[in-house]
Amino acid sequence: TVTPHPQPGNPRPRLFRLPPDEALVNRMGFNNAGADALARRIAEARPDLPPGFVVGANIGRNRDTPDERAVEDYAAAAAVLGPVADYLAINVSSPNTQGLRNLQDPVRLPEIVAAVAGAAPSHPIFVKLAPELDVERRRAILEALVDGPTAGVILSNTTVQRDGLRGAAAAEQGGVSGRPLVGRTGEVLAEVRSATGDRFVIVASGGLERRPAEADLVELWTAMIYRGPGVIGAAARTG
Repeated sequence: TVTPHPQPGNPRPRLFRLPPDEALVNRMGFNNAGADALARRIAEARPDLPPGFVVGANIGRNRDTPDERAVEDYAAAAAVLGPVADYLAINVSSPNTQGLRNLQDPVRLPEIVAAVAGAAPSHPIFVKLAPELDVERRRAILEALVDGPTAGVILSNTTVQRDGLRGAAAAEQGGVSGRPLVGRTGEVLAEVRSATGDRFVIVASGGLERRPAEADLVELWTAMIYRGPGVIGAAARTG
C-alpha cells in the first residue's frame, strides 16, 4: 500500500515465515517511497507492458496523519496515481497502522470513497476489508457503499487471529496471511455474495490458490512465497 508521503514503515524485522502453516506474519507498516515515486515507476513501466495489462494501486493514509484528516490522504494519493493506474484499492483494514481499522465505518468510509472518486474520476474503486468484521458491521458497511462509486470489495486483509498456528514466529505482532485464512475467507465470500448479489465485484484474498465460485477475481500473495510464480498459471487453469 502506498501513502501520499514517503514513510519508512515499522522497525525491522517486520516479516516472518511460518512454513508449517504456509503462512506469513507481517507488520510492514506501509513502508513506501510515496505516491509520486510509485506514479513515476508505473509510467516508466507502461511502455513495456502487454496491451490491456491492468495496473492497480492500493492507497492508504500516512502513519502520522490524524484520523480526522484521513480523507485528505486518500484523496491526495488518488490524485497522483489516478493518471497512471487503472483502478484504486482503498486500504482501511491493515492491522499494522494504528487506528486505520477505525475507518471501516459505515459513515466515514463512504466519505473516503467519494473523495477518492472525486480525485480520480472514472476509475474503478475497490475497498479492502478486514476478516475480523462481524456480519452486522460488514453488512452495514456494504449497504453504505452500494449506492456510491464503489465498484467492488476485496475480502479480505490479513488477520490478527492466531488460532492453530504452529510456526515458531506465530506470536510475532502483525497480520497473518496464507493458508490459515482459507476457511474464514470462504465464509466471508459466501456471506457477502449472498447479501449483495451482483452489486459488487468481489475479489477473493486470503489463503487461496484458485478462484472460488463466489468471487470474480482472486489475489495471490503468500502462495507466491511457498509455491513460486507457477502458482499463477495453476490458478488460472483451475479457477
